[in-house]
Amino acid sequence: MELILIAAMAKNRVIGKNNKIPWHIPDEMRHFKETTMGHAVIMGRKTFESIKTPLPGRLNVVLTRNPDLRSPGFHFTDSIEKGIDYCRNQKQIFIIGGQSIFQKSMKIVDTILLSVLDEEYDGDAVFPHISMKNFRKISEKRIGESQPFTLFTFQRKKKTDAA
Repeated sequence: MELILIAAMAKNRVIGKNNKIPWHIPDEMRHFKETTMGHAVIMGRKTFESIKTPLPGRLNVVLTRNPDLRSPGFHFTDSIEKGIDYCRNQKQIFIIGGQSIFQKSMKIVDTILLSVLDEEYDGDAVFPHISMKNFRKISEKRIGESQPFTLFTFQRKKKTDAA
């Protein structure tokens, strides 16, 4: 099982504003959909509230401290560990946000797929810094035409890489 953080951030690290994505970039959304389709996605309560309906073709898991929160098509749990355990039969599990879930999962993810937009946006949620002590960049690819962005792939360093 591979644990993957997938996110898009503006040039100034913004990932959201008022619980919404502050941009509309079809090529980036297509990348997200194609990459996560058929796999599990784990999200925080705020991300759940912003999307409102389950992402089709994916196992949707929501992390929340509210034991009464329920909605068809979602599995609710109170910890990232329980969310991962619920998805244990999946080959890939994607952490899809938001800010606090990204921050918490940085310690445990194997891979980070990060789309970095060319523009800056105003926002109130930002993507955490990636420690190059723990990760190494393995690829960088330009995607899109009308609103291009750069997709970076980071892999967690193995203990033997740390030297």
